[in-house]
Order: sequence, then C-alpha cells, then structure tokens
Amino acid sequence: GPAAGTSPSAGAPPVAGTASAAATASRASAAPVTMNVIAPAQATLGQEFAISLGLPTSNDPVTASVQLNFDPTLLAVVGAPSGAGSVTVEVAGAGIAGTTATPTQVRLRVLAKAPTNTEIGIEVVNSNRAVQVPVNTHALSIVGP
Repeated sequence: GPAAGTSPSAGAPPVAGTASAAATASRASAAPVTMNVIAPAQATLGQEFAISLGLPTSNDPVTASVQLNFDPTLLAVVGAPSGAGSVTVEVAGAGIAGTTATPTQVRLRVLAKAPTNTEIGIEVVNSNRAVQVPVNTHALSIVGP
C-alpha cells in the first residue's frame, strides 16, 4: 500500500542532493568545459551519418557520459537494436596539454520513409567536471536521395 509508494521517493532526494552537491563542487573548482559537437545539418533517406562528440584538451582529464535522444521511427544507431530512442556514449578529453583527444563518433541510420525534419537531443548525463554542450537539440533535415 502506501509504504511501497513512499519508499522509492524517500530514496530519491538523497541521490539527487548528492549529485547536485558534486556538480556544484566540480563547478567551483574549474570553469565549465564546452563539448565540440559536429553533426550534419541534413541526412539522406536510407543513408548513415555520424555525430562527433569531443572534449577539448585541458590540464585535467575530462570525461562525460552523453545521451543522444531521437525519434526511433526516423533514426537508429548503427549496430544497436532498433526501436531505442536514445544512446549513451562516453566522451573523454586528454589530460595532457598539447595532445588532442579522439572524438567519440556515433553512427546513425536514417529510417524515415519520406523527407522530414527532426531533432536530436544532446544531454550530458554524467561528468567528472562541469561540461556544457553548445546546443541541447540539433536540428536535422532528412532529404530524399
């Protein structure tokens, strides 16, 4: 009855509180890092395209988990089961000045049957430092062959 309904919510606030405290602490110690997002403005029906996610080199290693959200009727991650409307990838920045970290690439296939417009959500779900994305949604135009 009521006890079952209250126990998950009772467990949630401490977790949320810990996460925000950690985020606040990391923001205080270092300026936010801006992620480089490279994605095409348009993709062709039936074709694949890549989204590149990279973090700049800084004095400290930076790692982030990034979730891409999309319409599973229009797009699918190459090599992943279709029907999932999101994918989470790890992005890392080198902690050695002068070196360039390899961007993380996510390959998507266009499933749409006709030209349309859609959006891909880009969200940092976890990071060891404050990480910003330049845009939270990337507009994608799906065009005919």
